Amino acid sequence: MKKLALGMTLLASATLMTACGGNSTKDSTSSKTKTEQTKKVATSTNKKIASELSKEINKDGKVATVKVEPEVVDDQSKKDKDGNMIAHQDIIAKITDKDVIDKLKDDEQSDDQLFTEGIKEIADKFHSELKGNDTISIDYDIDTDQANTVALVNKNGRIVK
Repeated sequence: MKKLALGMTLLASATLMTACGGNSTKDSTSSKTKTEQTKKVATSTNKKIASELSKEINKDGKVATVKVEPEVVDDQSKKDKDGNMIAHQDIIAKITDKDVIDKLKDDEQSDDQLFTEGIKEIADKFHSELKGNDTISIDYDIDTDQANTVALVNKNGRIVK
C-alpha cells in the first residue's frame, strides 16, 4: 500500500512538473517572439513635422516626397556609455521635381544662392520641434548611389550652413 501511494505521488509530481515546465517554455518563446517582432516606428511628433514639411515644400505642386526614417545611425548619432551608436529619426524630404533640382544646381554656381537659402529656411521652420538627435534633411538624388543635401537641421539649428 505504501508503494502504491508513493508511486501515485511520484506520478502526480512528475505530471505536475512536466505541465509547469511546458508552460514556462511556451511563455519564454512567446515573449521572445514578441520582442523580435517589435519594430521601431516614427514618433507622433516626427510624423506631424513630416506632414507639415510636406505641405510647406509642396505648396506649389509636387516638389518632394517626405518620409520619416525611424532608425538612422550616422554622424548625427550620439554614443551610449559603452561607445555604441544610438539611432535617431530622420525626416527626409527628397526633392523629385526636375525643374527644382535644376534650379538648385544652377544656384550652386551663383554668389547669393537665394533659391538654396529658401529651401534651407523651410527646414529651419521646423527645427525647434525636433527632439533628441532627430534631424530634418532636404536633398535630391545625384545618381542612384548619391544624394546632395541642401538642408540639414537638428533641434539646435542648421548643421549644413
